[in-house]
Amino acid sequence: MAINQKSLCVLMFPWLGHGHISPFLELAKKLVTRNFTIFLCSTPANFISIKQKLINENLTEKIHLVELRLPSLPDLPPQYHTTNGLPPHLMPTLKKAFAKSRPIFTQILNTIEPDLVLYDLLQPWAPKVAAEKNIPSVVFVTSSATMFSYIFHNFKYPPHSEFPFSSIYYRDYEIARMLKNKDVESMEQQQKDNTIVKLCFKRSCDIILIKGFKEIDGKYCDYISNLTKRKVVPVGPLVQETTSEDGNSQILTWLNQKSKGSTVFVSFGSEYFLSQEDREEIAHGLEQSRVNFIWVVRFPKGEKVKLEQALPQGFFKKVGERGMVVEDWAPQAKILGNPNIGGFVSHCGWNSVMESMKLGVPIIAMPMHLDQPLNARLVEESGVGLEVVRDKDDKLDRETISKVINKVVLEKEGESVRAKAKKMSETLRVKGDEEIDDVVQELIKLCSNGERGDGSGSLVNKSNVNEEYVETLRTKSYVEMYNKVQGHMEGGKLGDDNKLSSSSSLQLDTNLCEEALSEIPESCQFHPLIVNYFDITLEACRICELLLQNVQQTRANYRKIRKAIRLMKMEQDSRHCYRELASFASLNNSFSVVNQVQILDTREGHYLLLQKLSSQFRRVNRRMKFFKSCKRVFGVGIAIGYTGLMIALLVLVVHSMVCIVAAPGLIACSYKLLKKRLKVDKKAVSSSSPETLIAQLDVAAKGVYILINDFDTMSRLVSRLYDEIEHNRSVADMCARKKNADMLKEAIRNYSINKNCFMEQLKELEEHVCLCFLTINRSRRMVLQEMVQQMS
Repeated sequence: MAINQKSLCVLMFPWLGHGHISPFLELAKKLVTRNFTIFLCSTPANFISIKQKLINENLTEKIHLVELRLPSLPDLPPQYHTTNGLPPHLMPTLKKAFAKSRPIFTQILNTIEPDLVLYDLLQPWAPKVAAEKNIPSVVFVTSSATMFSYIFHNFKYPPHSEFPFSSIYYRDYEIARMLKNKDVESMEQQQKDNTIVKLCFKRSCDIILIKGFKEIDGKYCDYISNLTKRKVVPVGPLVQETTSEDGNSQILTWLNQKSKGSTVFVSFGSEYFLSQEDREEIAHGLEQSRVNFIWVVRFPKGEKVKLEQALPQGFFKKVGERGMVVEDWAPQAKILGNPNIGGFVSHCGWNSVMESMKLGVPIIAMPMHLDQPLNARLVEESGVGLEVVRDKDDKLDRETISKVINKVVLEKEGESVRAKAKKMSETLRVKGDEEIDDVVQELIKLCSNGERGDGSGSLVNKSNVNEEYVETLRTKSYVEMYNKVQGHMEGGKLGDDNKLSSSSSLQLDTNLCEEALSEIPESCQFHPLIVNYFDITLEACRICELLLQNVQQTRANYRKIRKAIRLMKMEQDSRHCYRELASFASLNNSFSVVNQVQILDTREGHYLLLQKLSSQFRRVNRRMKFFKSCKRVFGVGIAIGYTGLMIALLVLVVHSMVCIVAAPGLIACSYKLLKKRLKVDKKAVSSSSPETLIAQLDVAAKGVYILINDFDTMSRLVSRLYDEIEHNRSVADMCARKKNADMLKEAIRNYSINKNCFMEQLKELEEHVCLCFLTINRSRRMVLQEMVQQMS
């Protein structure tokens, strides 16, 4: 599309939650004032509330909405293509539909042809598609740096390692709740989500954008940068500006009648729904407090619940004019900006925390799940709020709720909190758009550097797995090779312990190498890249052998988990269970970080070798074509030269009888010289044999290409297994230390549910390793055959 040469076109692609789309939209508003053109891509269900905002703010010409039509799935009609009001059990279905939208997103990318893609944390395929089209991409994290510094710390270090910021932690009941909530999403899905987050960070070009500002989370940004080796750039609070069109006049009219700082706003976000028990305790807490309140109550889409039935009997009568309860939605920014608001009872979603800080409203923190507990700890660390702490059984207490509300809003003890909230607001007002200016410079620099994904230069670029194996290894399909692996495993070539027999053809066939090499004359010199190919495939085999050992060690380690499950079922003394879990937690993770680094380093070596093989292939091919052209020109030149010589001899015959005698001899001599010259040229071409080298380079490059794919697959499987083992070790360690009966039961139940799935993952890795052995054998054999055949 045609745009101003100095303008940058950015395609924004957030996750389908309002808490994600809102920061992207606010960032878009900031960028369009700095000569950016924005395309915001999301589902029609999410655009319902956004379209009118853009019209009201005259931004329809600068921020263009691009509809993403998700594939149709059962139980997920178009109105559910958003997390806003989505029933929790449908979240996995929405993620599945979103993952299937890659072809649609690719079409959008082809149509818009942006200079840059800003993407969210649940679509690692988005930067990959962008890289294929030579477009740089940057991840924009809409959650807190505090949360992601904690996450990446746990990705990198063992479960026993201490987070360097002691004020940020999960309480015991929050950990137990997270374990219990694993029923909503399977362990496999959670591990998949962890991998997705890592990939999204890894594929971001040079920088990571994150919502926040240095004054409160600068140290957490630095820690993320240290862990991810990417520059982390805060974008500021990105709080939406209120307009005259915002709001419900009835709510604001009611609020304007209250005294200054006398009212609290109560809201728990658009994606969380209170349990009946929590809702009743909050209602009683508000009733017992001495403040006015506006409470937004939400229910999942499709649930028809009347407010009178959802709240305690007689609640409305008891609170009278002191309280207003609103169903589904209220103009949060406009309410918080009203001077009569003295506090915000919040779940501590990151957008809500940023709004409170920007508007100077003290926070009564009541975190529910995900990043909210860590955000609540940050709120207290910053001094702008206090937390309502639950009891040890994860229950809210009405008296605690009313006590914290009164303290923050009314009492002298809360003066410091109110003062710090106002000071924070003033700091942000003075700063203005300082962070946005830095963001703009980073994005311009990134686009001007032209950082691109580069998939060019390889000899092979197949999108279909079967095609890769047919082209590369001259076999019918990947399936044929996979079935061969299954045959080896089921036919007993893998022993009872599933260890490879030394005679198994799944191992590297060194006898074949020695036999083939013996047929090559000693005078022959291998091309250095071919030598490098044999070295690197040998190293790949060593990695595969190491992985097989890791699989066996992991199976052995998990006997302790199986024993703990058996003991629990037999209702033995729980002390034995704790002992087994403590023993399991103390064992090292077989798929250590070192192994993962080895796999990635080896894969990088394969990729570099493929580039060199491809480059050498092109050079030799060009040189061979040049020599062939020269040979044809040289042959024609010789023919013309000798023809001229014979004509000159015939001329001499006319003038001299001597020439008559000499001419036949000279002609015969010339013919013999020409014949000898042609033989020498033919021999020289044969001895240099560029065709031989081209064939060897071609087969080696194709073998390395397949090896890259195999190692990529194994890397993902190893990473997933490593994460799951670390999680299980962490749970086992926590159970062994806390010795809490309910926590133990929940942990054992989760182990039982996920045991078969974990063993299947181990088996899958084992099969892929064996498949990798087969591809290495076949590829090496073919390179050697090319060398032997050409020499013979």
